[in-house]
Amino acid sequence: MVRFSQRKACIKALEAALESKMTVMAIQGILVLDEDISSGSEDGSSDEDEYDMDWEEIDDLLIWLHAICSERYFGPRQTLEQPPAIHDYLMNKLEASRFKQEFRMTRLAFTKLCAWIRNDTVFQNNSHNPQRPIEEQLMVALKRLGCFGNGASVGMLARFFGVGEGTVELYTNRCIMAILRIKTQIIQWPSPEDRKEIKADYAEVGFDGCVGLIDGVLIPLAECPSKNGSDF
Repeated sequence: MVRFSQRKACIKALEAALESKMTVMAIQGILVLDEDISSGSEDGSSDEDEYDMDWEEIDDLLIWLHAICSERYFGPRQTLEQPPAIHDYLMNKLEASRFKQEFRMTRLAFTKLCAWIRNDTVFQNNSHNPQRPIEEQLMVALKRLGCFGNGASVGMLARFFGVGEGTVELYTNRCIMAILRIKTQIIQWPSPEDRKEIKADYAEVGFDGCVGLIDGVLIPLAECPSKNGSDF
């Protein structure tokens, strides 16, 4: 169902009133002209007064319509105060375990990933306005990808990082594009020796014969596992 703002509804109502009023005036003008011709009357002072009142009403409607169309919003706009920048705290001051909890990787892995994608063309602007540092963009993208359910809300992430909602979408898309372009360089099938080692590690936690997992389904857990609990 199409929804209209109060401003749009008022504009449509005024336009409809103008159209209706001018249509009525046109019909009345034709009828009065026919009556004058048939009766031969020359006394049209009362008709002229009514005609002037109709035009005054149209002028009022036009004034209201112009006033509303000249303003983008009905009421005063509320300026939202931006929170202080959080990126420096997250990158340099947050404890290692909590950093991994926030972004689902260690700070070292995060730094290496930034180095891998830093020179991608998606982070280069053809203008004099440079983009925000790659670290800030990747934080936003990883936080969004690592959230579940309502936690992945663009609005919530925008307020958390102090950026616009469209910026959250933009940073996420940029980072995904850059990461996909290096996938063949960093994702490779393990060698026979590596597969044996991986299978042994998974066998210890109950997945015998497994050489890898793909995170396709999120399953809420009542408690985090005792091993690598910060990953969950």
